[in-house]
Amino acid sequence: MQDRKCILSGIDLIRFIGSLGVIFSHSFMEYENFFDNYIVRILVRWIVPFFFLIAGYFLKEDIKSFVRYLFHIFVQYLFWTMLYAVVLGYDIWSPWRFASALRSGVVFHLWYYPTLLICVSFVWILEKIIKDSKWILIICFILFLMAVVGHTLINVPAFDFFNNGPIMRIHHRVIGETTTRDGVFWGSLYIAIGTIIRRNKESQYLVINNYRKFWTVFCILFIITSLEEWTVVYFNTGEKDILFGTIPVSIMLFVFGLNITMRKEYGEILRVTGNAIYLIHYFFLYYFMKKQFLSWKLFLLTLVTTVSVAFFLAILSKKSRAIGFVV
Repeated sequence: MQDRKCILSGIDLIRFIGSLGVIFSHSFMEYENFFDNYIVRILVRWIVPFFFLIAGYFLKEDIKSFVRYLFHIFVQYLFWTMLYAVVLGYDIWSPWRFASALRSGVVFHLWYYPTLLICVSFVWILEKIIKDSKWILIICFILFLMAVVGHTLINVPAFDFFNNGPIMRIHHRVIGETTTRDGVFWGSLYIAIGTIIRRNKESQYLVINNYRKFWTVFCILFIITSLEEWTVVYFNTGEKDILFGTIPVSIMLFVFGLNITMRKEYGEILRVTGNAIYLIHYFFLYYFMKKQFLSWKLFLLTLVTTVSVAFFLAILSKKSRAIGFVV
């Protein structure tokens, strides 16, 4: 296994690519044809699970570092929530509206941050109470199954018995009171997996010795995930955010990132630029959508402007701690 600096850089490279994929996904949201509703979705379905894996891998174990991490994420989220509200003219300034905006995100992509805060806290607490990775994984997988039944398969009559039962009523109540997209239930699994990978980072199972075999297995898993996605879209079983196939696909991409060698300074730039891309891209997406640009034109315009500004912010973050703290 490579040294920690190389590991950080390899993961940051794939995270950067994932951030570009977020722009790609959000640029094709008409859901009017097969390409928008299926091809785009399956190409980017691994991204958020991958982000959760990163959070789990770098989850701080001591309480002081963990609280500092939560504070950083919360302040970052609070800053961008208020900035989006001011720039886009959203009225969130009453206590109830502000709380609602923080719960689900004032703009749709910010839902990730409250979900991240809840999920990492949940897994961190489990680690302190249970201390057995196997049982933590089992608990989180049960929550994942509840998310699949209550979210991805919500329109399937065969699962009405479960969705109307007492356990799933608790599930629906929690979702109603916390975050959107069932993130609390399915995000925890990826974070738990990330912590397990961290504890076993010296394992030979994380070293890729045969790339041909690795990518063959990955392609097979990706095809299976594509079929799963197609089934959900074609039969309209429910929402498409939670798929079983994204578990092995995102893990394999994460392992691939652990095997990438890259200079540390490049990795740092990619990390900050990728994070900034995720945070700011909706400003440009919103602007170009208002100008009636759609699909590929919308994607290319948003991509160029977002990446340019994000890279500029990444450079500035090296000189300003304040900018570095919010991106």
